[in-house]
Amino acid sequence: MVIFGLRSTTIASLNSQLQCRHCHTNESVWLYIYRHYFHIFWIPAFPLWKSAASQCTHCKQVLTNNEFDDELKQAKTEAVKIAKTPIWTFSWLLVGAAIVALLTISSLLNS
Repeated sequence: MVIFGLRSTTIASLNSQLQCRHCHTNESVWLYIYRHYFHIFWIPAFPLWKSAASQCTHCKQVLTNNEFDDELKQAKTEAVKIAKTPIWTFSWLLVGAAIVALLTISSLLNS
Protein backbone atom coordinates (compact mmCIF):
# COMPACT_ATOMS: atom_id res chain seq x y z
CA MET A 1 0.00 0.00 0.00
CA VAL A 2 1.35 3.41 -1.00
CA ILE A 3 0.01 6.55 0.67
CA PHE A 4 0.19 9.62 -1.54
CA GLY A 5 -1.65 12.87 -2.12
CA LEU A 6 -1.50 16.65 -2.19
CA ARG A 7 -0.72 19.04 0.64
CA SER A 8 0.17 22.70 0.94
CA THR A 9 2.36 24.88 3.10
CA THR A 10 2.54 28.63 3.69
CA ILE A 11 5.65 30.04 2.05
CA ALA A 12 4.98 33.78 2.54
CA SER A 13 2.85 36.10 4.67
CA LEU A 14 2.75 39.72 3.56
CA ASN A 15 1.00 42.76 4.99
CA SER A 16 -0.53 44.42 1.89
CA GLN A 17 -1.93 47.68 3.42
CA LEU A 18 -5.02 47.44 1.18
CA GLN A 19 -8.53 48.46 2.22
CA CYS A 20 -10.87 45.58 3.03
CA ARG A 21 -13.77 45.47 0.58
CA HIS A 22 -16.04 43.93 3.22
CA CYS A 23 -15.68 46.21 6.26
CA HIS A 24 -14.01 49.13 4.39
CA THR A 25 -11.50 49.80 7.15
CA ASN A 26 -8.04 51.03 6.40
CA GLU A 27 -6.47 48.37 8.55
CA SER A 28 -4.17 45.96 6.85
CA VAL A 29 -5.10 42.95 4.76
CA TRP A 30 -2.70 40.02 5.07
CA LEU A 31 -1.83 38.07 1.95
CA TYR A 32 -0.76 34.44 2.38
CA ILE A 33 1.03 32.54 -0.40
CA TYR A 34 0.82 28.73 -0.38
CA ARG A 35 2.91 26.14 -2.21
CA HIS A 36 1.06 22.93 -3.03
CA TYR A 37 3.09 19.75 -3.37
CA PHE A 38 2.71 16.05 -4.07
CA HIS A 39 3.72 13.72 -1.24
CA ILE A 40 4.45 10.01 -0.85
CA PHE A 41 4.07 8.65 2.69
CA TRP A 42 3.68 12.28 3.85
CA ILE A 43 7.18 13.09 2.57
CA PRO A 44 7.14 15.84 -0.10
CA ALA A 45 8.06 14.54 -3.54
CA PHE A 46 7.90 17.67 -5.71
CA PRO A 47 6.21 21.10 -5.70
CA LEU A 48 3.22 21.79 -7.94
CA TRP A 49 1.56 25.23 -7.96
CA LYS A 50 1.24 28.34 -5.84
CA SER A 51 -2.02 29.84 -4.58
CA ALA A 52 -3.00 32.76 -2.37
CA ALA A 53 -5.54 33.85 0.23
CA SER A 54 -6.12 37.15 1.99
CA GLN A 55 -7.45 37.94 5.46
CA CYS A 56 -8.57 41.28 6.89
CA THR A 57 -7.11 41.99 10.34
CA HIS A 58 -10.31 43.77 11.44
CA CYS A 59 -13.26 41.64 10.24
CA LYS A 60 -11.26 38.43 9.59
CA GLN A 61 -12.85 37.92 6.16
CA VAL A 62 -10.88 35.42 4.07
CA LEU A 63 -10.78 35.61 0.27
CA THR A 64 -9.25 33.03 -2.07
CA ASN A 65 -7.70 33.40 -5.55
CA ASN A 66 -10.96 33.48 -7.50
CA GLU A 67 -12.51 36.10 -5.17
CA PHE A 68 -9.70 38.68 -5.47
CA ASP A 69 -10.39 42.12 -6.90
CA ASP A 70 -7.88 43.86 -9.18
CA GLU A 71 -5.85 45.35 -6.30
CA LEU A 72 -5.48 42.00 -4.56
CA LYS A 73 -4.61 40.28 -7.86
CA GLN A 74 -1.80 42.79 -8.39
CA ALA A 75 -0.54 42.32 -4.82
CA LYS A 76 -0.71 38.54 -5.28
CA THR A 77 1.30 38.69 -8.52
CA GLU A 78 4.05 40.66 -6.80
CA ALA A 79 4.00 38.39 -3.72
CA VAL A 80 4.25 35.20 -5.79
CA LYS A 81 7.39 36.57 -7.47
CA ILE A 82 8.98 37.14 -4.06
CA ALA A 83 7.89 33.87 -2.41
CA LYS A 84 10.51 31.14 -2.74
CA THR A 85 9.86 27.41 -2.81
CA PRO A 86 11.35 25.62 0.21
CA ILE A 87 14.03 23.07 -0.73
CA TRP A 88 12.42 20.37 1.41
CA THR A 89 9.48 20.16 -1.03
CA PHE A 90 11.91 18.36 -3.37
CA SER A 91 12.75 15.65 -0.79
CA TRP A 92 11.91 12.55 -2.85
CA LEU A 93 13.55 14.02 -5.96
CA LEU A 94 16.75 14.72 -4.01
CA VAL A 95 16.75 11.22 -2.49
CA GLY A 96 16.12 9.68 -5.92
CA ALA A 97 18.94 11.69 -7.51
CA ALA A 98 21.31 10.65 -4.71
CA ILE A 99 20.44 6.96 -5.20
CA VAL A 100 20.98 7.19 -8.96
CA ALA A 101 24.32 8.95 -8.42
CA LEU A 102 25.46 6.30 -5.91
CA LEU A 103 24.41 3.44 -8.21
CA THR A 104 26.22 5.07 -11.13
CA ILE A 105 29.40 5.58 -9.09
CA SER A 106 29.34 2.03 -7.71
CA SER A 107 28.82 0.54 -11.19
CA LEU A 108 31.76 2.60 -12.53
CA LEU A 109 33.98 1.47 -9.66
CA ASN A 110 33.03 -2.19 -10.14
CA SER A 111 33.82 -2.23 -13.88
